[in-house]
Amino acid sequence: MSNIYEERVIMIAAGDLQEFVPFGRDHCKHHPNALNLQLRQLQPASELWSSDGAAGLVGSLQEVTIHEKHKECWQLRKGISDVGEEVDYDEELYVAGNMVIWSKGSKNQASAVYKAFTVDSPVLQALWCDFFVPQDKSEKTEGSGEVVEKCICILQSSCINIHSIKGKDYIASLPFQVANVWPTKYGLLFERSSSSHEVPLNPIREPLPTMFSMLHPLDEITPMVCKSGAGLFGSPRVQYVADYSMRIVFLNAEPSIVMTYDFTQSLHTVWALRRVKPESVMLHGLKCCKNEVKG
Repeated sequence: MSNIYEERVIMIAAGDLQEFVPFGRDHCKHHPNALNLQLRQLQPASELWSSDGAAGLVGSLQEVTIHEKHKECWQLRKGISDVGEEVDYDEELYVAGNMVIWSKGSKNQASAVYKAFTVDSPVLQALWCDFFVPQDKSEKTEGSGEVVEKCICILQSSCINIHSIKGKDYIASLPFQVANVWPTKYGLLFERSSSSHEVPLNPIREPLPTMFSMLHPLDEITPMVCKSGAGLFGSPRVQYVADYSMRIVFLNAEPSIVMTYDFTQSLHTVWALRRVKPESVMLHGLKCCKNEVKG
């Protein structure tokens, strides 16, 4: 008598993997970029509007060879309506060279360009950000408190362009080189490019801040402060964020938290991000957010 053990193997069928192609990549091929605009300015009008259509411009483009391929990046998010509610489509923010393409689409509806931007210099980073605008800075007067201004932020080497979905355009000069910019619950957070070997020339002098914030496109970019530990007489120590070895690795808007990594100590720290309270800050004149350690 023999025992027969029967084993059934259930296979999971899967289709061939396909590479994701961002919608903005194809649109950039037809979108007027900086090179096309320069050629149009240099080309005589008689050649641009020749009898055979755009033959003059096409002929000029054929003589141009671009050896350097622009770096591209993109990010996706669930569609959000003007009032902040989720909708049944996805949004894509595509960056390549000097162009930023904001498109919307779903599995039931083809993607379409919502807004497209071309700037003067290569785009370092593009992101969505919501600014909470006080009533005196907004045209709306209904209700109380603040209103939300949804924007697209485009970071360049020397400035940052901010475009609201209502059609308002802002531009702010950068007083330093930016390593990274993050969208927060209270506006933008900037990380200044710095080196681990950067030290003050005078040992008595305090180091330069490494993190800054912008609460509104019309506000100045100001240093951030942090409150951590217990100083003299048991009171928390409040100071500028000026640790060159600390970098942001994660940020969340709700709840408003920031995770940093200290690469010299191999230590992760979670901070609570909120607006600065004048009564609890000994450094006057700061219009910025503040990091506070939980627990």
